[in-house]
Amino acid sequence: MDFKDQMKRDARSVFMNKKEYADPINWNGNDITAVVTDEGEGQSDGESFDSTRAGVSMEVKSVLIVSGDIERPRLHKECKFNDEKWIVSRVKGEGVMLNIQIYREKS
Repeated sequence: MDFKDQMKRDARSVFMNKKEYADPINWNGNDITAVVTDEGEGQSDGESFDSTRAGVSMEVKSVLIVSGDIERPRLHKECKFNDEKWIVSRVKGEGVMLNIQIYREKS
């Protein structure tokens, strides 16, 4: 086992511990474990979110996932988060983790 494998194993046992931080989610049909943070509401600023929807109220979440559990999402593309449609606004690789920000229009 190399260093990266050890880090992934540690991330799963510490951060992805369902008794502590993480929750089971469904990402594009894949059942995985993630740490989900509700970032509240925001408005499209034309940069982070869809530039054609400036001023529209958005619901925003951050999803922390062990890299390799899913295919790296593409920016500004639709994804299915817990069987609901969201748009990917940011993807950051943080060591062995992916921090993904998603949004959708508030209804």
